[in-house]
Amino acid sequence: MSDSSPRKTALSTVGHLVRRGIPLLVLGGVLVTAYYYFEHEDGHAPAHDAGPSHPTDPIPVSVFPPKFETIPLGGKFLGQTEASQVIEVRARVPGHIVQRNFQEGQLVQQGAKLFQIDSRPYEVELLQAQASLARAEAILNQAEVSKRRQETLEQRKATSQQALDAAQSDFQVAMAEVQLQKARIEAAKLQLQYTTIESPVTGRIGQVLTDVGNYISAGGGDPLVTIRKVDPIYVRFPITEHEMLKFRRQVSEGDVFAPPTEDLELEITLADGTIYPYHGRINFQDVQIDQNTGTMVVRGSVPNTNGDLMPGQFIHTTVLGPKRLNVIRVPQVAVRQTPTGASVYVINNDQKVETRPVELGDWSDGDTWIIESGLHEGDKVIVDRLMMLRPGMPVVPSQG
Repeated sequence: MSDSSPRKTALSTVGHLVRRGIPLLVLGGVLVTAYYYFEHEDGHAPAHDAGPSHPTDPIPVSVFPPKFETIPLGGKFLGQTEASQVIEVRARVPGHIVQRNFQEGQLVQQGAKLFQIDSRPYEVELLQAQASLARAEAILNQAEVSKRRQETLEQRKATSQQALDAAQSDFQVAMAEVQLQKARIEAAKLQLQYTTIESPVTGRIGQVLTDVGNYISAGGGDPLVTIRKVDPIYVRFPITEHEMLKFRRQVSEGDVFAPPTEDLELEITLADGTIYPYHGRINFQDVQIDQNTGTMVVRGSVPNTNGDLMPGQFIHTTVLGPKRLNVIRVPQVAVRQTPTGASVYVINNDQKVETRPVELGDWSDGDTWIIESGLHEGDKVIVDRLMMLRPGMPVVPSQG
């Protein structure tokens, strides 16, 4: 090979770099590049013999054949439990609390004694009322005797009409007084009974707000304690306006079958994923949409015999009963989601991979997607080796 001008220029440049102390490693790279260039001055790398071209072998893949199904409508709603009744216990009569018969937080039965108010003043009132009744009854007996005497004398024309009228009037007044004293006795008994404060319902009792030794007034003021009825317990959950409208549209179009509300059941899922063993039923639906949240409140009643649920727990509620008709589902692993949308790989009539855009619906059974559009019964959806595949590649299907 002749020593051309470009070669001299390159060698001169290398010599200049050596004199400036450039590291040998860098010089080695420069020399290799120069050699490569000048050995192939046409600017192209040496050609290599290409091996024989072989068509790509078909890749074996598993397929899933979608079909029309009837499935539960599903859908979980985040909700919260609440007591079916909240009772604020207040005294009906004033007095000093002398006894408390429960522990805070325990389950109390209906009719259980909670507090005892000092009953002695009311026992005295009862005795006074009983004495007043005895006096009134004595006066009544005397008035009755006087009335009969005047009636006898009147028959003999031995008394005046005025005397007879006065005797009859005194008798009527004495009878009324007896009835009044009997009513006072019943009132005194009732007041005495109210000194024992009992639980009006069976429920979980809260923190004591007024304890032994305090004087309490009747009726107003703070409650003595609050009792929450927890069997049955209520679950309350919101449904958005969009969900409600979608459900109504699906029912009207025949895509969803919905039994009457009274036949619907509620399945409760606890915060740790546990399914509560008892089902509830809807007992209330709000009559308007909350303008602040855009939701409608639905409430259900759930048995809670063992007291496993407590007011204030966050739960998920699934409404059982409605069913989706003619639904196509595919395994979650078959769905590819990209910025342009969701799609699946299917096998076309030429046994090659084809991309099929799909519209996703809701989750179903935790590991499948409901496909709203894009697939048909009889399609072959590829469910494995998706990273190896490209549209147009030949494949060999096997049902997974």
